[in-house]
Amino acid sequence: MADTMTPPAPAIPAVRKPRRWLRRFTVLLVALLLLGWFAPTILVKTGLLNSAVAKATAKLNGSLSVGSASLGWFSPVVLHDVKLTDAKGQTVLTAPTVESSRSLLSLARSQADLGTFTIDGPQVDIVAEKQTTNLEELVANYLNDTTPSTGPRPAVTVKVTNGTLNVRDADKNQSWTVKAMDVSAAVPPGEEPIKVQLSGHYEDALPGVIDAEVSAGVTLGLKLKATNLPLDLVAVFARRGEPGLTAAGRLNADLETTVATSPQLTAKVAGTVFVSDLELGSPRLGGEQFKLKTVNFPCRIETTAAGIQIEKADLTCDIGKASLSGLFDPNQPPDRWLDQAGVSASADLDVARLVAMFPKLFRLREGTALTEGRVTAKLTSQTGANGVTWDGQLGASALRGVRDGKPLAWEQPLTLSFAGRLTKEKMPVFDRLDAKAEFATVTGKGTVDNFTLTADASLDQLTRRLGDFIDLTGLQLGGTAKLSLVTQTRNDVSNVNGTLKLTNLDFSDGARRFQEPDLTATFNADGAFFNATATRLDRGNVKVTAGQETAEVLLLEPIADLKAAQNGKADAKITGDLERWVGRVSSFVSIPKSLRIGGRGTIAGNVTINAETLALDKVTADLRDAKFTGYGVKLDESQLVISPTTGTVYRNTGLIEFPILVLQTPTVAAAVKPMKLVPQPDGSYGIELTADLNANLARLQQVLQLQTDPKLSDRIDGTVVNGHVEVKTVGNSYAFDATLPVQKFSLGHPQKPTWAEEKVSIVAKGAYDIVADNLQLERALVQRPDGLKVDATGRINQATTVSDLDISGKLTYDLATLEPQLKKFLGQSFQINGKDTRDFRATGKLSAGVEGLAVNTTPVKQASPFGDLNGNASLAWQSLKAYGFDVGQSQLSAKLDKGVMTIDPLEANFGQTGKVRLEPTVRFAPTGNELTLAKGKVIDKAKLTPAACADALGYVLPAFARSTETQGTISLDLEENRIPLANPETGSMKGKLTLHEVQIGPGPVITEIATMLGAKNTTFSLNRDNKPQEVPIKFENGWVHHENLTLSAKNITIITSGAVSVNGELNMVADVPLPDNAIGGLLKNNPKIREALAGKRIKVPVRGTIGKPQLDPKAFQVAVKQLTEDVTKDVMKDVGKGALGGLLDKIPLPQPKKP
Repeated sequence: MADTMTPPAPAIPAVRKPRRWLRRFTVLLVALLLLGWFAPTILVKTGLLNSAVAKATAKLNGSLSVGSASLGWFSPVVLHDVKLTDAKGQTVLTAPTVESSRSLLSLARSQADLGTFTIDGPQVDIVAEKQTTNLEELVANYLNDTTPSTGPRPAVTVKVTNGTLNVRDADKNQSWTVKAMDVSAAVPPGEEPIKVQLSGHYEDALPGVIDAEVSAGVTLGLKLKATNLPLDLVAVFARRGEPGLTAAGRLNADLETTVATSPQLTAKVAGTVFVSDLELGSPRLGGEQFKLKTVNFPCRIETTAAGIQIEKADLTCDIGKASLSGLFDPNQPPDRWLDQAGVSASADLDVARLVAMFPKLFRLREGTALTEGRVTAKLTSQTGANGVTWDGQLGASALRGVRDGKPLAWEQPLTLSFAGRLTKEKMPVFDRLDAKAEFATVTGKGTVDNFTLTADASLDQLTRRLGDFIDLTGLQLGGTAKLSLVTQTRNDVSNVNGTLKLTNLDFSDGARRFQEPDLTATFNADGAFFNATATRLDRGNVKVTAGQETAEVLLLEPIADLKAAQNGKADAKITGDLERWVGRVSSFVSIPKSLRIGGRGTIAGNVTINAETLALDKVTADLRDAKFTGYGVKLDESQLVISPTTGTVYRNTGLIEFPILVLQTPTVAAAVKPMKLVPQPDGSYGIELTADLNANLARLQQVLQLQTDPKLSDRIDGTVVNGHVEVKTVGNSYAFDATLPVQKFSLGHPQKPTWAEEKVSIVAKGAYDIVADNLQLERALVQRPDGLKVDATGRINQATTVSDLDISGKLTYDLATLEPQLKKFLGQSFQINGKDTRDFRATGKLSAGVEGLAVNTTPVKQASPFGDLNGNASLAWQSLKAYGFDVGQSQLSAKLDKGVMTIDPLEANFGQTGKVRLEPTVRFAPTGNELTLAKGKVIDKAKLTPAACADALGYVLPAFARSTETQGTISLDLEENRIPLANPETGSMKGKLTLHEVQIGPGPVITEIATMLGAKNTTFSLNRDNKPQEVPIKFENGWVHHENLTLSAKNITIITSGAVSVNGELNMVADVPLPDNAIGGLLKNNPKIREALAGKRIKVPVRGTIGKPQLDPKAFQVAVKQLTEDVTKDVMKDVGKGALGGLLDKIPLPQPKKP
C-alpha cells in the first residue's frame, strides 16, 4: 500500500514586544513638559535668575540684582528685593516688589502690549557730584547708544506708588527728600504721545507739593504746579550750565506749556512763576549775591505764523518792575520791527537798591552809600496817519548818597527822549532825538535821506560825577568832545560825513595814558549803509590829525559788501612822529614797555581786500632819526628807507608776508627775501626772514650795545660785505644762522687800533630765548683767510644782564701770520713761529648787564666784564724773537678764575746762553684791568747782542742804544710792577739790571759824550775788578729811569742817570771828568788852579733822542764855570772876581758830533 504524507501543522506566529524607542520618546516628552512647566521655578530656585538679569543689563555701569521672584506660567511676574547699584557699589535704587499685570505665558506669547508694571515703595538715591549724577553714570551706555531701534514700539505702563526720592549734593553736602511719590508713565503703541504724571511732597522748613504732567509726541506738553520747591535743589542741576551757581529760596509755579513741531514750530507758555526769599550767587557776581524778597512773573507768550506774540510779560520784584507786550518776528532784522505797531515796553528800576546789593560789581567807592536814584524807560508804537509812530523816554532821576558822612548829589544824570515814525515807504524818520546830561547834550533830527546829529560832551565832568560814586581805580578821562554827523541819501546812495574833535584829551587807566591836546577826525563816505539786505561802500576817506601828525585812508576801489568785506582797495598813509603814533596805538594794543620806536617821516601803502587776504602794495617808509630800542638792540639812525614793496596779510591766520623787503640805513643795507610775521599762540607775532646784507660793524656794534668802553678800546670796525642772515621764531626763541664776511676789520681805537685784519669771516648759529634771556650758540666761528680761527659752541644765560656764559671750542693758529700784529706791542724786531690747534673754555659771568654797558659822558663805576668769568686756553711756539733776544721753544697756558687770569710760569732759553722765567697775572677789576709779573729773577745771564741794544735795552740804558759792538751777559730782577692793559704807558715797574763782564762799543749816546771828552772809537767796560754791576731801573708815567750806570775806558769813567720816554726822548745827566780841553788853554798861566781842577767831575745834561742825543752847551759852560769858581776860591784869593769871571766866560763850548 502506498505511503501517505501527513501535512505539517501550521506555524503559530510569535507575539512581538512593544518597541523601546516609543517608550523612550514618551519619557523624554513627559520630561520636557515637566521641565517647561517647572522652568520658572527652576529659574527662581537656582542662580540662573540673576545670571539672566546680569546678561540683560550688561550695558549698565553697575549691577541689578533680584532677591527672589515668583514666576508661573499662568500668574503675574513678581520680583522681590530688587536692587540697583553703581560701579562704586553704592545703592541707587531699591524696590520691595515689582509686579506685572500679565502672566508669564501671556508675555511670552506677545510683546506688543507688555501691560502694567507696578513698583511699590521704591527708594531712589541720586548723588550729584562734579557736574553729573550717579544715575547718569549708571545708564551712560544706554544714553550714548545711537543704534536705531527696529520693529514697532511695544505698549507698556509703569506705575510707581509710595516712592521716595533722595537727592544729595556731594559738593555742598546738602540733601533733600521727596516722599509719597506717585508716578505713572504710559507708553502707547505706535506714534501716540507718551504721557507721564508725577506727584509728591517734600517736607522741611516749608512743606511743599509738586504735581507735573508731561505729554511727549508730535506735541510736547507740560503742566507744572509746584509749591515751595527749594531752589537749592534746582541749583544742583542748573550748575551744569553755570558752574559755581548757588541758589536759595522757594519756587511756586503754575505753568502750562505746549510745543508743536509739525506742520511748523509753535509754542505757547502761560502761567505764573513766583519766587520768595531768592538768593543767587555766581562767580560772575564776584562773590556778591542777588537777594530779592519776592519775584513775580505772570506771562502769556505764544508763537504764531506772524512771529512771537507777547500778550503779557510782567516782572515785579523788590528793585523795580518791567513789562513787555507786542508782536516780534525773529526771522526779520531788528530794524523791521519798527514797522510793528502795538509794541509796549516799560521799566522802572531802583538803582540805589541794586547798587547796594552789588557794591563790588558796580565798584561803589569805599565808605559810600547810594540812598536815592531810579532809572525809568518807556517805549510804545502805534499806527498813525503817516505810518507807525514810536515814542520813547529814558530817564535817570537825581542820584543821592553819602560818603563818610558827607552828602552826595547828581541832579541831572541823564534824560533821553525821541519821537519817530516809519513812513509808508518803510523809511525811519526821527522827528525828535534829544539827550541831556550835566556832561553832554545830543540832538538829532531827520530821515535817513537827510539826518543831522550833533553832540557835545565834557569828559572832565563825566569823570568827576562818576568818581563821586564809583571807584574808577586809576581811570581818568578829561577834555571835551564835539561830534557833527550828516547823512544824505539819493537814489539808494547815501553819503555820510562828519567831524569828531577832541580837545585836551587825557585818558588813563592806571597802566596806560593817552594824551592829545588837539585831535580831529574827519570822514566822508558814499554807499548803501541803511539797506537791510546789502550794504556797500563806494567811496570814502578818513583823516586823523593830531598836531603835526596825520593818518589818512582813501578808498580807491569800492567794497561791494561791507559785511563780507571781500573786495575793495584803499590807500593808507601815516606822517609825523612815529614815536607819538606808537604811543597812541599802545593805548589800545599791548606793546612791551621795554620797546621804544621813533622817527619822523612817512609810512604809506595800498591795501586790496580779497576774500582770504589783504594784499599790500607800494609799501614804503622814509624816516629820519629812526630809533628802536629793545630786545638788546638800540637803533639810532639818521635815516631809514624801505623801498616800495608788496606783501600779504592772510585774514584767517593773521600771517603777514613780504616776498622781498629792501631796507637802507647808514648802518646796514639789507634785502630780506622773504620776511614773515607769524602769529603766536599768546597773540604776539614771531618773525621768519632770510636776508642778504652789507653793514658797518662799528655802527652795528653800537646798535647791539656791545661797545662799552668810552675810550673805544673794545670798538670793532669793518664792513660786512654780502653777509647772509636767517632768523626764525621758535616758541619764545629766535633761531639764527649768519655768515658775515668782514673787510677792513679792526679792534680798538680807530686812530690806533689794537688789532687789524684785511679780511675775516664770522659764522654764528644758535637761538636766543627772549623770555629766559638765554643765548644758545650751536656754532660761533671767527676765521682769517690764512687759517687763524676760533671755533666754539656754548651758551650765555641772562645774556642782557649778567651774561653767565659757558663756551668751549678750539683755537687754530699760525703764529707767523700774527707777527705783523704783535710787532705793534713787542717791537719791530719781534719774530715768532708756531702752528697748532688748542682747546679752550670760558665759563662764568661776563658782566653786570647791558644797563652797565651804556657809554656816559661822566665816568660811572662798573663791574668788571670778566669779574665772574672762568676759562682756560693755551698756545705754543717753536721760535720767538723779542726785544733783540732769541727765546726758545715754549708754551703759554692761561686760566681765568673769577676775574683773575693766571698764566703758568713761562720758562725758555733767552739770548742763547740765558734763561727767561715769567709768571704773569692779569686782574680784571672795576677800576681797570692790569698785568703784573711775579717778583724775582726774570732774566738770568742772557747774552748781550747789538740787536738787544738796538731795541728794549737801549731804552733802559741809553748808553747801550744802538751799540754795534757788545759782549757779556745781563740779568734782570723784578720788584713791584703793574701795567694797566688799557694804557700800558701809565704803568709802573721797579727792578735791578745786573751786567756781567759787559763791554760795549760806540753808540749815539756814548759817542756824543766820549767825543766831548776827547775820546774816539772807545770801547767801554762796565765791570770793574770783574765784579757784576747792578743798575736800579724803574718805569713810571711812560718813562724808563736808570741810576748810576758806570762805564769805564782807559782813564775815562762816565756815570749816567736819567730817563727815556717810550717815544725815545732823552732826559739824562752824564757825570763825566772835567775835560782838559775845556779850560787847558785858559789856565795855562795858572798852574795852581789847573792842579786843583785835576780829577774834578761835572754833570752834563743830555737831551734829544736815543738816536740823536744832544748835549746842552750852555749847561756845560755853566757847570765848568761854577766848578772852576768853587775850586779857585782858596787858590786865588788875590785874583779879583771880575777878572776870573771874564776869564771863565771864554770857556769853549762843546761841539756836537758831525753826522
